[in-house]
Amino acid sequence: MKKKIIAAVLLIMAFASCQSDDKGQSELNISIRNKFFGVDPLSINSFYQERIARQIFEGLYEYEYLKDPYEVTPLLADGMPQISDDGLVYTVKVKQGIKFSDDQCFPNGQGRELTANDVIYSLKHFTAFPPYNRAYFIYYIKGLTGYRDKAKAFLKKGGDLNKFLNANDVEGLELIDTYTLRIRLTQVCPYFLETLAVPGASIVAKEAVNYYGKDIDWHPVGTGPYILSDWGDGEKIVLTRNMNYKHGLYPNAGSKSAEEMDLLKDAGKQLPFVDKITFYYVKDDKERKTMFDSGLIDIYTPEEDYFYEYFPNGINLADKYREKGVRSFVEDNIEFNGIMFNLNEPVIGKDPDLRKALSLAFDNSKNLSVINFLSHVPAHWVIPSHIFGYDADYKNPYSEYDLKKAAEYLKRSGHDGGMKLPELVLLLRDTPALRRMGEFFAESVYKIGINVKLEYARSQEDIYEILDKKKMTVHMFFLSEFSTFSSPEKMLRLFFRGKLSYKTNYTGYYNPEYESLFEKIVVMENGPQKIKLMNRMRDMVVEDCPFIPLSFTVLYRLYHGYVHNYKPQLLMFDRYKYIRIDMNEKRRYLKNL
Repeated sequence: MKKKIIAAVLLIMAFASCQSDDKGQSELNISIRNKFFGVDPLSINSFYQERIARQIFEGLYEYEYLKDPYEVTPLLADGMPQISDDGLVYTVKVKQGIKFSDDQCFPNGQGRELTANDVIYSLKHFTAFPPYNRAYFIYYIKGLTGYRDKAKAFLKKGGDLNKFLNANDVEGLELIDTYTLRIRLTQVCPYFLETLAVPGASIVAKEAVNYYGKDIDWHPVGTGPYILSDWGDGEKIVLTRNMNYKHGLYPNAGSKSAEEMDLLKDAGKQLPFVDKITFYYVKDDKERKTMFDSGLIDIYTPEEDYFYEYFPNGINLADKYREKGVRSFVEDNIEFNGIMFNLNEPVIGKDPDLRKALSLAFDNSKNLSVINFLSHVPAHWVIPSHIFGYDADYKNPYSEYDLKKAAEYLKRSGHDGGMKLPELVLLLRDTPALRRMGEFFAESVYKIGINVKLEYARSQEDIYEILDKKKMTVHMFFLSEFSTFSSPEKMLRLFFRGKLSYKTNYTGYYNPEYESLFEKIVVMENGPQKIKLMNRMRDMVVEDCPFIPLSFTVLYRLYHGYVHNYKPQLLMFDRYKYIRIDMNEKRRYLKNL
């Protein structure tokens, strides 16, 4: 009964939104699957928060919307930075005339102009604020890690954060003039500008931080195309056009695929196109499907129960939906999934032949096509499509399903037929798909005499916490990792021990040559020589076999024909400022559904 009432209310809302076109207003309706509170850059810890925050806040740089491979482009920055010959000093200018959105935190409620000092304040604020969220720029800007530690000690003694920010500077952040700042790095980082395109590097207003205090989550003040108009207790979140936003234009160029998708019709036009964005919290996928089919939401990602209804052959949209005007976007994602070996555990850690036997005994092709459907493509290494170094032709020699070879490697390890092997523990996230995969994995390796016990955790972070506490009792664990940058370094860190203060290598893998090569490639520009070294790194890791590569996910999105300019950007998710909704077309469309 409750779902019927909710659906009825949403139906009324949808038709009301269509009528809003009479007032020159257009609206985009989106569903979100998690209920959360707050979109301040400090509190973002989910995909859904990031999607909303990126409509309100901006950083110095973003990625070109229509280009692939992805390219960094200025957003609040006035052009690309001047970089010193040694690659350690970046001089950045911010655009003049950009204003924060109007808000009562400012005198007379009018948003003031953005300055270079706001950039410095924002980076310091993010670094110092508990719980000390991780953003990669912290580890490259000179003095920021020490600044974070100093802030932590200060706040632990009951100190006031704002007083700390005002009284303490950062060696690597220097104000040159009203619109210019200088950033000094601790080491060369060719993808440093990409670290400034993450939500944690969003520019916030000091006035808003001081005025709202702990309530800043519900009062975000940024320079982006939208402002938060209604939080709706997390059930319904409404964004409306930021009237101070004047600096965004639709791109004039794109990739060949963008041209083929006819995504350049609005080239050079002022952004944003949509006046209002409404996010509805809808937990149940059946209800989300019903809402999409009825035109109550405009964009939808089908889940397992309905995947084949829309994509009967796993790739092409079903004729009945295509004929209604539904459109699809299908593209390889930048998420890697794998089973990682815990090399800290002595049975697995000291025996590469045992690890190879487990890998060869698992029929991953059947896992992806039957057990976990077709929303994944096989992975043979950790670098996904769209990321520099991806090699579609590479085949991992230990990813080929071969029980005979698996048995030979098991015999070579001294455990012929599973002899003298303890029950091996595989730690997974607790989802229906991973339960199926885990059960299939256990059945597969049992064929060569290996017993596997499945254990479950709520999230990937929980898996890491369990590994830290139970290093000697977990043999294998599931890993899902998104690439944050168009450069491959984040994915290669999965096997790099290094000396950084954040942990990425949970396998415990260590190879001195890999460590040395990694230190070389992180300061290299993308090119053939870098590829050569990366391939050597790949080959040595594959031969040491600290993981079983499973898949790269595939992104499936559906949208209605009245939604124009839609293209998910995998490194920045959805950016709705580019989307145009033809409300007259939408009314006609809904009548025909």
